Amino acid sequence: MDVTVTQYNEKWNLIFQEESRKIKEIFAEALIDIHHIGSTSVPGLKAKPIIDMMPVVRNIEVIDDFNAQTTELGYECMGEFGMSGEAAEQYGNLKEDLANQFPKDIEAYMGGKEAFVTELERTALEYYSTLTIN
Repeated sequence: MDVTVTQYNEKWNLIFQEESRKIKEIFAEALIDIHHIGSTSVPGLKAKPIIDMMPVVRNIEVIDDFNAQTTELGYECMGEFGMSGEAAEQYGNLKEDLANQFPKDIEAYMGGKEAFVTELERTALEYYSTLTIN
């Protein structure tokens, strides 16, 4: 995949608004909110022209029920994209432990996550390589 960074485009927020409206219609009461995140959400910042969104849902376990509808919109439903619930719990516990161990040292906190994040990234990339991308 080619990486392209462009000048900020004021249409990015409009695109987010339109896409979030469509997602809100599908998820309805399952959705608490949806946020525009990433570089395209920062006015004036050069970015890859990909609109990143973060939906906040009431119950993650029912989200797969909406896969057919979101696929119809052109989205690719990928579940946890290779990160198991167990890995997420381990990572959360590690972060909590590190925060308790290094409450005033952000560098040590970040360094303590490095090995876990590197292994998680390796696992995710391995999973991604098994997918058929059209």
